[in-house]
Amino acid sequence: IEGWDLSECRFAGAHLDGSQFLNCSLRGADLRYSVLTRPRLVNVDLTCASLEKVICGEEAPLVGHKNAVNAAVVSPDGIQIMSASDDHTIRVWCTRSGKEVRCLFGHTSSVLAIRLSSDGRQLFSGGADNTVKVWDLLSGTTVSSFRGHTNSVNAVAVPADSSRVVSGSKDKTVKVWSLSSGKLERTLSGHAKSVNAVAITPDGARIASGSSDKTIKIWNLHSGKEEFNLCGHGDGVNAVTFSADGLRVVSGSSDKSIRVWNLMLGMEERRFDGHVNSVLSVCFSSDGSRVVSGSADSAVKVWNLYSGMEERNLCGHTDSVNAVALSHDDSRIASASSDKTIKVWNLRSG
Repeated sequence: IEGWDLSECRFAGAHLDGSQFLNCSLRGADLRYSVLTRPRLVNVDLTCASLEKVICGEEAPLVGHKNAVNAAVVSPDGIQIMSASDDHTIRVWCTRSGKEVRCLFGHTSSVLAIRLSSDGRQLFSGGADNTVKVWDLLSGTTVSSFRGHTNSVNAVAVPADSSRVVSGSKDKTVKVWSLSSGKLERTLSGHAKSVNAVAITPDGARIASGSSDKTIKIWNLHSGKEEFNLCGHGDGVNAVTFSADGLRVVSGSSDKSIRVWNLMLGMEERRFDGHVNSVLSVCFSSDGSRVVSGSADSAVKVWNLYSGMEERNLCGHTDSVNAVALSHDDSRIASASSDKTIKVWNLRSG
């Protein structure tokens, strides 16, 4: 592969061989191009005196959805990725081949949220058809369907024992459903606007909900009582996630910021600024040392919780990044976008 300056019809100075490449593309007018190799994207800088290969870690994208992809999760073994879309489908992908292995049909409108059981056997989804569904991934069939929300289900969450599913809705409520009885256990009311995000601690003791009313509420699941009302964001809260130990919550907002809240103190502990548009998704690394964020600015960023610094800025999507998810060993990030693709970023590539 050779780089040529077409404005002057001359060789631009870099030569790359020995790679099995699928395609390449120019990156603007800065004399850089990208080579999509197996299995990842390599950026080549033609302005360097010698060949420079910078491994960004972007693997071949997962392509197949017909509309915006709203959510993505990684299986516990890292072998599969599940994605949900405005095309009304949930798709299952093999991370090794990049191929779609199953497509789940059942929602009658956009699928807005998905979560996996801890054993990876069941998938939970919420949609703009106001329903929460439980899927058996082995058979690809719907096991249960919960109805009770009066507007779109924007978010779902499940504890480690998968005994319940929690849903957050545009109808301003959070609902807790029992999987054993198939019935509604509890409705949590208190938000003044749409509930855009929900999370639950691994032990199932606490629920976090983020809302367009700019607040994050922490609820005691067993009593249904509100424990904290976390205020500080200047616009709607689009994403919330607990750390693995349940002692912190990270939130992403349309005010473009990411905030980490200490639940021992009930106050903001850290703030990350760097996105230039709404933050739509956040997640913690398994050890709680890093936060990953996705934004309407089309970027995925990795932040160090302790230093407060941005460690990585992963660019490649051409539209909003609606969801980010880490593999269980923190080696890969899956990002879902309105550009209809899911990208997989290998963090150990450099």
